[in-house]
Amino acid sequence: MMKNSKRTESNISVDLDEPLTGESCSQLVMELVKYVMYQKQQIPLSCDSLMKLHKTSKSTDRNFSLMQKLVDSLANVSHQLNSQFARNECDVKEILIIIGATTFSPKLCIRIELPYSILSSRNHSSCHHSSRKILLNVMKSMLNCEEFQQEMTVPLGLTNTFVLVQKRDSRKISEYFVPKPQFNFSSQNTASFLIKLNYNGGNEFNCNCGNLIRVFNDFDQNCYDDDSENVEKCDNDISEIPYQWYQSKDILKGFKFLR
Repeated sequence: MMKNSKRTESNISVDLDEPLTGESCSQLVMELVKYVMYQKQQIPLSCDSLMKLHKTSKSTDRNFSLMQKLVDSLANVSHQLNSQFARNECDVKEILIIIGATTFSPKLCIRIELPYSILSSRNHSSCHHSSRKILLNVMKSMLNCEEFQQEMTVPLGLTNTFVLVQKRDSRKISEYFVPKPQFNFSSQNTASFLIKLNYNGGNEFNCNCGNLIRVFNDFDQNCYDDDSENVEKCDNDISEIPYQWYQSKDILKGFKFLR
């Protein structure tokens, strides 16, 4: 008889001892993207080293355009992710990182599950909640996952890295994240990991975020008003909207240095 080729998704549970803000969440996702791209040999150097090299390179250098494209794409994805978390009328449920030729032919999938209670950008600010501690907790949990570390030792040929978000949004049209109604995530026949972020929201966290004066764009002002009725209204506006996958317009392409 033939062996069953189905693969199960490995779970990586991460316990956080403080809330996760939108900014720290987007930083966490981007650091994970950069780490995985380097470990899977999609880029010739770590992203930090590439960025330093890019700053000191001239536009006439042979590899400048390759580095420039990666730097710009990473910055765009990070900025757009942060903007999604900053809007109350947008509820992000999961982030999905896919490495493969297309989203329908993945070689590696990493899902980041975001419980609604964990994103506390309305009440907390990154000024008082550093993303570094959260990132260290995630990295520690990944290092303790034998399956994940084993997968990171397996190189991949140069291919694409995609970032997708599963969300419900009052805006049906997105300028950056493109709706993918036909996309259906499956961990079958591919290396897949689920990073579950856990936070006990019942514990009061002592900080001064409530005393900060916040400034918001005009188009989001109604949803960021301190009046709890406005916040509740924004939540109710999207509660009936189904979750859907959206893909970022920027595709991170693997490359090697030209000699």
